[in-house]
Amino acid sequence: MARPEREKAIKAATPDAEPSSSSVEAASTQPQSSAASRAGATDAKAQWGAAIRKRVERRKAYPRAAQGANGEVVVRMVIGTTGSLESVSVTRSSGNVELDKAALAAVRRAGRFPKAPEALEGNRHVFSLPIRFSP
Repeated sequence: MARPEREKAIKAATPDAEPSSSSVEAASTQPQSSAASRAGATDAKAQWGAAIRKRVERRKAYPRAAQGANGEVVVRMVIGTTGSLESVSVTRSSGNVELDKAALAAVRRAGRFPKAPEALEGNRHVFSLPIRFSP
């Protein structure tokens, strides 16, 4: 059995439904549009992050000095909306200095990254990127 509140919500969401008052329409659509724009920005940042990761991974090189060590380094990257790398640092070490240096070098070798999607606000964005190494 359908609940009356649910039926009203469904009718309000249909394009041809006529709202009972303009204040009700604004109240019901504003949170949805804010949520939708946040979701769109989250998707845009995730897609941008994937492009950044791909660019770094292509420039990753296993260091000979690591002597067969395995590990994961987590780097923190601050990237401007133009794609410029503003800073990079190790937030979690692999336990091997050579692997940590190789992760930082891979990010720096990546050079300029793709521009930020227009859906994102702000002048810079922070990414936490795990980089795995194995011989």
